[in-house]
Amino acid sequence: MYQLDLTPYLETAGQWRPPLADLYRRVPDTTCQRRTDCCANMPEIEAVEFLNLYLTLRDLDPEERERRLVRTVIYYFSNASFIQPCPWLEGRDCLIYDQRPLSCRAYGLWSEDHYQAQVQASRRAKEHLAQTWQGLGIKLPHEVINFTPPYCRSVKTVGQGIDDQGLLDVGAELAALGRRVFDTEGRWSEVYYNDFSFALTALVLGYQRALQQKVLITRELIKLDDSPNLRLLLPEAEKYRFL
Repeated sequence: MYQLDLTPYLETAGQWRPPLADLYRRVPDTTCQRRTDCCANMPEIEAVEFLNLYLTLRDLDPEERERRLVRTVIYYFSNASFIQPCPWLEGRDCLIYDQRPLSCRAYGLWSEDHYQAQVQASRRAKEHLAQTWQGLGIKLPHEVINFTPPYCRSVKTVGQGIDDQGLLDVGAELAALGRRVFDTEGRWSEVYYNDFSFALTALVLGYQRALQQKVLITRELIKLDDSPNLRLLLPEAEKYRFL
């Protein structure tokens, strides 16, 4: 169910990568103080961004590719248990800065009012998520449910800026590009929750197994602060072969 076959999408990368790059170029270049507040977790991404990051990961040297893959799998299985940095973060550097998703590019560019509205929407979604986990007999930590990166005033645009509507327009076109390129029955958000770590882990382990193990491992991490099952799964991630 919902198992991905990326082959046809990767074979057409020459068709969808240029328009993706064009959309990214509509967001102005920025400078920041590299406090990495925005890197405290992985952002939501659109379907075409998942494909782009899959190729970015695939094209790393083998040792680095395996390291980032394992970190991403660990992130997926433990992000409901504690706050951890994005798997692409190394020190204060983003290893995929040129290919970073729109959510990363837009951080610090939203108006404060719009950002706070996003925060409130995120909190409502997390509260609903916490209730779902509660139904499985798992109480998520307070710090996970209530975590939000702070509003950033350190980001400065290089050249012409962009307003909230401009960012929303880019986001809408990005989602539309994903729907044209990547057919998951038009339900990328419903099937993979805009989550790179989930989609990648589902490729490694299978969709249903990734979901089932997430519950088991989250229960272990919250109760024991350790997960024997996660340790058993990691060798499978190390053996994954990219297309």
